Amino acid sequence: MQSEQDESTGVRVTADMTIAQVVSAYPQTMRVFFSNMMHCAGCYLVNFHDIATSAEEHGVSLDKLLAELNEAAAEVSGCL
Repeated sequence: MQSEQDESTGVRVTADMTIAQVVSAYPQTMRVFFSNMMHCAGCYLVNFHDIATSAEEHGVSLDKLLAELNEAAAEVSGCL
């Protein structure tokens, strides 16, 4: 699992991270889940489902979701 920013790509959120890990590290990403009709933050599976599994189960493009999550995650450090 990659929990810190990859210096070469700027990636902060990866497909293998659980939703709980993402929301805990980057609370502002909750709006991305909600805007994609993924109300995962309140689900009991939040500690077990990774981003890839959740995207598949909700019919959301993994690439699109990761891009949006990483954009939101970057707002913490003002990298945008």
